[in-house]
Order: sequence, then C-alpha cells, then structure tokens
Amino acid sequence: MDAFHVLSLSITPVVLISACGLTTLALYNRLNAILARIRAFHQEKIDLLKIADKLDYDDQTILLEMLDSQITKVTVKAKTIQKSLYSLLSAISAFLVCSLLGAASVLHAWVGMLALGMHVFGAYACFWLEFAGQFAS
Repeated sequence: MDAFHVLSLSITPVVLISACGLTTLALYNRLNAILARIRAFHQEKIDLLKIADKLDYDDQTILLEMLDSQITKVTVKAKTIQKSLYSLLSAISAFLVCSLLGAASVLHAWVGMLALGMHVFGAYACFWLEFAGQFAS
C-alpha cells in the first residue's frame, strides 16, 4: 500500500470528526439554552410559591400546572438533545478509532476490516441522530 492510499484512508474519518464536532458544539449550545429555560421556569415556580398567600387557590393551581407542563415539555427536549450528544460523541470516538486502524492497516490487512467496521458504526451513530431528532416532539 502506498502513502497516498494510507493518506486517503485517514482523511475521510478526520473530515467526519470535524463535522460531528461542529454539530456537537451547536447541540451543546442549544442544550445550555434549554437548561437555562428550565432554571427560569423553576425560579418562576419558586416566586409563585412565595406569593401564594396573595393569590386565589384556583389561580395558583392553574399557574402551577402551567409551569409544570412547560417544565415537562422542555425537559423532554433536553433529554432528546442529550441522547443526540451521546450518539455524536460515540460517532466521533468511532471515527477516531477508524482513522487509527486505517493507518495501522498498512501493517496487517485484516486491520482494514476493523477500520471499516468502526466507520460503519460511526456512520450509524451519526445517522441515528437524524432519526432521533425527527421523532422528538
């Protein structure tokens, strides 16, 4: 195997690692915003409970139920993004191992099959992110 072939085997996982890294960064930022929203809802709930004696029982119950439903909906979104981040981090790890095994395939041909398997696993983890995001509400 010549140097060009080894270099071309190593480039593909590196490009995919960069793409997954950018997507991971965007999802971490989005998760941060969602967690800030959850904290704000909890703070509103605490503030509402502090002034509970000034409100009617029915109004207080309606407001607390509304805040609880919002917290539940936003928490589901946060869990979906968290699962997507786990998937992306798995894909990055698989592509990293694929890149290393691709370079090691110069020494033994069977290592190339392991590199291919890690590449397929990384691609599966990356595409799982797309399908998980579609089924989240």
